[in-house]
Amino acid sequence: MLQKIGVFTIVWGMFESGLELTVLAVAKEEMDKDKRPSTDANNVTNLIKLLREKSIQLEETVCNVSKIMCDAVDDLLVLRNAIDHGRIVPGKPNRGIGFINNPTWLNVERKRGITEVHLTDQLLEKSIEAVAILHECSVQLQLFAGGLGYSAEWVVELASEVDRARYISSVVKPSHTTLQSE
Repeated sequence: MLQKIGVFTIVWGMFESGLELTVLAVAKEEMDKDKRPSTDANNVTNLIKLLREKSIQLEETVCNVSKIMCDAVDDLLVLRNAIDHGRIVPGKPNRGIGFINNPTWLNVERKRGITEVHLTDQLLEKSIEAVAILHECSVQLQLFAGGLGYSAEWVVELASEVDRARYISSVVKPSHTTLQSE
């Protein structure tokens, strides 16, 4: 199980490291060596928001694939944050491993809600598969939008895979994120 958690984290890192370039390519932002890009120092949530906004200018079929990819990323980001920023909690024997992110401690109010995740081998494998699909889609969007001779059809061929990643993401997304009362 721990090796699969490592694989999930690595595949997510590959996806995340290329996401900024995808946003820049889709936005058609001119790069200047003396100026920082508009995407500099943005987190994944903001990059996905930008990608949603900038994808509107793409062909409708490509825009639809991008939108579904962004929806899947939103769900998987909750899982990723619970794993990478959370704490391991005891699980039931033979029932997987648990993580809790942003727990309340010493009665301190937290800015973000509490997220609790319980993963089985199967859910973790599916999550890895979904992130790998999203990474491939991000790279293809980047190459298409960058004007490197790739067709819209080439991106759209991934639509069924991206739909599958979206389905997986909706299944593995933590079902309860508890927000603290005001």
